[in-house]
Amino acid sequence: MAKYIKQEMPNLNGTDEPQVYYRLKTDRNISSKEFVEHISRKGSVTDRAEIEGAIMRIADGLAELLGNGYSVTIDGVGVFKAGIGLKADKEMDTFDGDDTKRNARSLRLTGINYRTDKELIKKANRHCKLERAGESRLHHTPYSKEERW
Repeated sequence: MAKYIKQEMPNLNGTDEPQVYYRLKTDRNISSKEFVEHISRKGSVTDRAEIEGAIMRIADGLAELLGNGYSVTIDGVGVFKAGIGLKADKEMDTFDGDDTKRNARSLRLTGINYRTDKELIKKANRHCKLERAGESRLHHTPYSKEERW
């Protein structure tokens, strides 16, 4: 059963009243090996090695296509798209300035953005039975907002 935590967060609208939000408590991470075991137990006739091979081929295919500038949609899972940014030793340039202009060698892939398929969210929600796990409050400081600044 999934558990949730009620958590306080500072109000970013300028008021001192903290906001409340909820987050899912993650019990632990499921490894690839455990995930394959889980899938293979679900009445699949597919061999564990075939599932592991398919996952590795999916990862390799995603890396190749994302690295070549494509976004990739996997039906029922979501859309993957690469993000780029400056290399660590490079400075940001401007549109108007006289500074050095960046070229492709100054940039690198910095992450993979993922947008979940709405159907995956619906399916996960059907499996979700929530139970309260507790609260997490903000650490209050003895200093005023002005003193902290």
